[in-house]
Amino acid sequence: MIVTLQYGNSYHHAEHITLGQSAFVAAEAGDYIAFFFAPDHNPQITVSVDFDLKTSVAAKD
Repeated sequence: MIVTLQYGNSYHHAEHITLGQSAFVAAEAGDYIAFFFAPDHNPQITVSVDFDLKTSVAAKD
């Protein structure tokens, strides 16, 4: 998975993930784009991605 800002700056990059959670903190305001990639399989298989978007504001004590 790769998360980029709309102008191409990469903010998060993760490879070889088969199960689990991934998160990133936005470094600046803007529209972010997430790309999901799957390796080639022979025979072909169906890949599903469950995507749960959560937003919040971090508070510092």
